[in-house]
Amino acid sequence: MPAILTVAKVPEKNLSLLRAALDHKDITEIMALGGDAGDILSAFVVASGPYEEAIERLEKVDLPQKAEIEWQKLITVAEEIRAASTDLSLTVDPIENRGFEYHCGITFSIFSKYAQRELGRGGRYTLLRNDGDEPATGATLLVDSLLGVTQHRKEARRLFVPFKTPRSVVLGWQDKGWTVVSGLGETNDEVGEARRLRCEYILAGDDPKEL
Repeated sequence: MPAILTVAKVPEKNLSLLRAALDHKDITEIMALGGDAGDILSAFVVASGPYEEAIERLEKVDLPQKAEIEWQKLITVAEEIRAASTDLSLTVDPIENRGFEYHCGITFSIFSKYAQRELGRGGRYTLLRNDGDEPATGATLLVDSLLGVTQHRKEARRLFVPFKTPRSVVLGWQDKGWTVVSGLGETNDEVGEARRLRCEYILAGDDPKEL
């Protein structure tokens, strides 16, 4: 929750020093600079770790109302990810802020255990508009890192799968060498949507159907 400092009562003069202490997870400095929020911020440092452990630790922390709302949003997103991809490892760091300075909600980083490097990052932020602010989500993928962990396939066939196709089905066709394009919403014309997305095949039942 990189936006935690916006809901904690931290003296303005201490903010820059406190951010540095948080980046280094220096509990002594956090307690000295954090004012009324020192205890909570220190608890966040201790809570950082694997998702299941972080949940257990943060349940014991009396969060301010706005921080509690953000924490519940994070749990919702994490549970959706766990349901879609059971083989992923999730880690929670409630105070991570480096590279997320303009974000104002849930943020994420993607790491590869094979490449031992970051593949991308992103999250929630607010898009400032003349006619009113708009909530948005974005991500940056690090192409050099991705190329280092992906296999290059020549002329992979593009398969369109309808909205809400189980993740296990998508992964199964990807493992067979297909480029899988998932529908992003309900539609009455799946064939038209598949063609719009430059797919040569559409998943009809259990088998690809050529368009």
